[in-house]
Amino acid sequence: MVLFEHFGGYPVKYLSTGYYGVDLFLVISGFLITTILLKDKQERFWDSYRIFMGRRFLRIFPLYYAVIAFILIVNITGARDLSIWLLTYTFNYGAVIYNETHENNPIFYLWSLSLEEQFYLFWPLIAICLKKKPRILFGVTFGIVCIGFLQSTHSIFPGLAKFNYTGLVSRMGSLGLGALAATYLRIGTLPTAFFRNRLVELLAFGLLAFSLLASYPYPYRPVFLGLVSLYLVIKATQFEFRLPGVQRALTHRAVVYIGSISYGIYLMHMPFGALMTEYVFDPLWNKIPFASAGPLAVIQYHSWLLKLPLYSGVSILMAALSFRYFEQPILKLKDKWFRYPAKNR
Repeated sequence: MVLFEHFGGYPVKYLSTGYYGVDLFLVISGFLITTILLKDKQERFWDSYRIFMGRRFLRIFPLYYAVIAFILIVNITGARDLSIWLLTYTFNYGAVIYNETHENNPIFYLWSLSLEEQFYLFWPLIAICLKKKPRILFGVTFGIVCIGFLQSTHSIFPGLAKFNYTGLVSRMGSLGLGALAATYLRIGTLPTAFFRNRLVELLAFGLLAFSLLASYPYPYRPVFLGLVSLYLVIKATQFEFRLPGVQRALTHRAVVYIGSISYGIYLMHMPFGALMTEYVFDPLWNKIPFASAGPLAVIQYHSWLLKLPLYSGVSILMAALSFRYFEQPILKLKDKWFRYPAKNR
């Protein structure tokens, strides 16, 4: 969905695929991270926090800083002017302060990775401290979710309003929903009839399509999309989809592999796309004599038809190579340096 947003051209004018792709990722992340933290059987807070953060750092930092180094070397759209924000994982605020948006800066997408790292730093402090009191953790998480969505929809903290799209406070609505689901699974039983109902599943996808296409849900679109994401995450991890083809698609080997390299795809797709467009694609595209193409001349204004599959395919290829030859050797250090004790597994 993010690739379609960034490379899809004209059609994305009527959709919010990139926004939802990131929002779904935030709910997944909140669910996954909280599940990991609550499964940790260690008694001492520092041991839990050290191992969790060490494993996260090995997963995130090497590739992130490699891509940032590349971006700074080639200086994509003045990236060097924002280097401090990029290097310190505060770009989600720096981009807004310097009035950089997705419309005028191809590295704007990196705001979400800054947001994610900030979540990794503060959320374990709460989850680990309260993991033995899941009911209290559930109440705290519910309060955080409410604050997050109130900020994103009604700006209850006016001073943070300009950061509603990228800030941690507002985005804790979606991150918190995932954490809320993981916490609930420790204390309660999900309504099986509800989650196995095919009509509910159909309505969820219908609500998703409505929220992406229609302007009506504003300013409550973040809430609608967050709840749909919550349903889909629970459905995917605890049940099976019943609509034809959905379960088969999600469990297909190719789709699962794309998921395993998705971090690399996300990190590398925009720098590649920006450089490819400026130095290769547009110079060649502009030399094509579309005026003599007759009715097909309209293709001149729809270069996205070629960019979308080409850029997406190369992004996936680069991520696959990165995962195989750069990320995996580093990931092997997880169990060497930050191994969970046997009782956790």
